[in-house]
Amino acid sequence: MPMICDKIIYRGQTVLTLFHIGLDKDVSKRKIEKTEKLGRYNLSFTETVVEDEEIENIKDWITKEEGLISPGESINPYGDGACAKIIHYRYLNKPSSIFKLVDNSFRLKITVEEYLAICEFANKYVGIDIKTNPMICGDVFVCKCYQRNYSCSKENSIVLENIPADSTVIVRFKKGKLLVSSKKTEIEESQEKLEIQPNCLWDSHDIEIYHNKELVYYQNDICYVRHIFLNTKIYEPGKRVKLQKIGTEYIIEKDSNGRETYIGEKINEYDQILTDSFSAINKQIKEENPDDKVFFIKPGELDKATELIGKILEVAKDEIWIFDSYFSDKNGISSNLDWLRIIAYCPANKKNIVFYCSAPDKALNTTELINEIKKDSVLNEMLRIKGHIGIHFYQAKSPIHDRFVLYTDGNSYGGINIGTSFNSLERNHYCISKLSHSAAKIILYELTDWLNDGMLLANEEV
Repeated sequence: MPMICDKIIYRGQTVLTLFHIGLDKDVSKRKIEKTEKLGRYNLSFTETVVEDEEIENIKDWITKEEGLISPGESINPYGDGACAKIIHYRYLNKPSSIFKLVDNSFRLKITVEEYLAICEFANKYVGIDIKTNPMICGDVFVCKCYQRNYSCSKENSIVLENIPADSTVIVRFKKGKLLVSSKKTEIEESQEKLEIQPNCLWDSHDIEIYHNKELVYYQNDICYVRHIFLNTKIYEPGKRVKLQKIGTEYIIEKDSNGRETYIGEKINEYDQILTDSFSAINKQIKEENPDDKVFFIKPGELDKATELIGKILEVAKDEIWIFDSYFSDKNGISSNLDWLRIIAYCPANKKNIVFYCSAPDKALNTTELINEIKKDSVLNEMLRIKGHIGIHFYQAKSPIHDRFVLYTDGNSYGGINIGTSFNSLERNHYCISKLSHSAAKIILYELTDWLNDGMLLANEEV
């Protein structure tokens, strides 16, 4: 019996293989190939028809999993339309065009952008999400589709079509989180239409279908669209304001005219009150819940700032980068010598500080800054015992406005954005904002590139 074989191929290596069994005869000559360029290499999808003996040639897998998967799951190739009986053959060898082995663990060999392009391509052509399941790359799936048609009638009954003989249908009706009724129907002869009537009010249901005592279909929390609320707006062209210095023009959008439309069943007043209240309270909680990413610091809250910055300095294992153009200002050098004590004892292998010397009468250059370090009792003691404190100073030719503390820990990046310089943490109003992995990585790459692109005036390590 013929089967469809789908493959995703990148740089000549198979990323994913799917066999689809139980097909009609009219696809026996089917052959499809789609190819796109990803950088310099080909990313391809192929679909061919093979004989079922091909399954016997699936070898060298490490584990095999078999079972039924519900509609809409990330590894269901049939999406929301059907359950799938799946045999999943797992392989330890992964495509070397995508992954590399580091410390007995796989990492991406390609860029995240390239990987996401492969994920999108695979999802488009074979319906499987490898973005959230990267370790299924290189695996083989044998799939069988179980599709069932059901709907909800105006009388709130569940109507199923084309149920084969020797089947059992179980429908569980729910109201919110409550299971309010369960109906089990035995089918001795095939039926074109089966209607299951509930004896209660419900708003969702589960369904299970057995054929010859084997589970062939299940799905939970099925809901139906009973009403639609549309909030439509008609946008008008905005006002164009001509500019001279910051651009050519700026468009101020006009307020638009809106209209609300309800389609379908009316929501009863009681449910509407509860729904609106639920949304309003959740919105209030979300808006007023303290933000754990941004911290506002007032004058006199130096302890709070020190704790936030200190935690970031302590977590770094590989590198610390501090960008503060005014770190060497003479009026704040005593405070920053304390920070240098903290930085010196932090566990990072490399510690880097980038600053700008605005003028000889206002700020220290690299040599003068190191001389101040040697006068500090704690830092000088470390120098005497260890011979160094492990901080590399970079003097830039021009300042940058914002201040950053960034770190790397293996492949992870992180850090904070500080709204004032280290020498004025105790006397200003400012924010300390946590940066995501992606933001910290971009900022560090951009600033180090900027520094290396002719902006470095001097550098010394102590």
